[in-house]
Parts: sequence; structure tokens; C-alpha cells
Amino acid sequence: MKENNFSNLKIWITGSSRGIGKSIAIKLSKTNSELFLTSRNIRKLDFPEFIDNSNITFLPCDVSSMEEVSKIYQEIKKSTDNLNILINNAGVGYFNDFEKITDEQFESMMDINIKGTYYCSKVVLRDMIQAGNGMIINILSVAATTVFQGSSIYSATKAAILMMDRVLRNEVRQYGVKIIDLLPGATDTDLWNPESRKEFQNKMMQPDDIADIVSNIIELNMNNRLLIEEIVIRPQGGDL
Repeated sequence: MKENNFSNLKIWITGSSRGIGKSIAIKLSKTNSELFLTSRNIRKLDFPEFIDNSNITFLPCDVSSMEEVSKIYQEIKKSTDNLNILINNAGVGYFNDFEKITDEQFESMMDINIKGTYYCSKVVLRDMIQAGNGMIINILSVAATTVFQGSSIYSATKAAILMMDRVLRNEVRQYGVKIIDLLPGATDTDLWNPESRKEFQNKMMQPDDIADIVSNIIELNMNNRLLIEEIVIRPQGGDL
């Protein structure tokens, strides 16, 4: 990736305090883009790599609240009139048999995974359409299309966003707006319990691997003649 390919881009990354979101933020911070990093709990102190980087703004945001998402987007617009890219990475997962998933876990996954993606996409979309360009990149999961025992509700949330995006993509492509879905397989993040991370670490992808893919997606989609719609990426050894 050439750094000047990303100069002056304005990028909002949700769920950026850890895991894949943090790796994406670190990767893109090397491109001279202006980053707006949000998470329910986010502090500059958690990013020692960014201490001297004036192109990064940290904003706490609960994406499950449309009121809060709208407020944060207005804060972002004070710094830029043209947000180029939204990366919807915020998400939670609880894994158990259907009958053992609690109502609170169900609501949390629905609120953050589905509503959060919808709310953030909704607030930026009008401006992107008016500008005649923009990208919304959604970090989903192979669970959106693959059966994994114990993931019924999590899979349902990811599948819902995938289908929403397939329709939305066709609604907005005429305006130059690109909707892109990335479906990663097993990645070494705290979505997995500590025992599984220790057992399967050598078989999992790393968050930096996903960040590299996101960077490549952005670079390729800078070409106005093409649109990368969906990418599935799995560990070399396949699903765990």
C-alpha cells in the first residue's frame, strides 16, 4: 500500500478500542488519513502509537443509541464536511445453544450488531449520496453464511446485515456510494473465550491480517470503475 493513496481521506471506525477495530485504526493511521475512532470506552492512552498523531480524534459512542450516533456524527462533521469512509466494526457475540442464550444477550447482539450498523450507516448515507462518493465497509463474519453450533443469534445478526447491504448496495451504487462486506473467519480476538484462543491460536488469523485486507479493499475501491462487494476470508486451515 502506498501512503499517498490515502492522503486526505476522512475515515470513521466504530468499535476501534480493541481487536480488529484497533488493528484497522493502527494500519490506517500510517496513511495520513484523518481518523475518527469511536467505541463505548475509548481513550488516547490506550493507543501509545497515536500520542503524536494530530490526525486522530477519539470519541466515545454507544452505537446502539441513534441519539448518540447522530450526536457523534455531528461532532465529526465539525472537523470535516465530507466523510469518505465509514467502517462498521462494532459488534458483540455470545455463543451458546439457542435455549441457553439469555434475553439480555439477545438484546445486546441485536442492539449493537444490527441497530448499530444501521444507525451509523443511516447518518452518513445522505451526505455520501450528496457528495457522489463514499464507502461503507461492514465487518461481518463467515457465520452469516455458515452454520456453527451455538451461534444462532450471532449468525442471525450478521446475516441480517449482509442481506440489508445487498439491497442497499443496489440502491446507492448509482450515486457513487460503495457498500462493502468483509466476512472473516476465526480471528484471534476476545470474541473467543481464553481457552479457545490458547488452543487454536496457531490456526486463527490475526487482527492485523484483517486490517491488511481492509486497507487493500479501500485502495482497490478507489477505482471508480469497480466495486468489491463481498469478501470472505478464512484461515488457511479452514473453519475451526
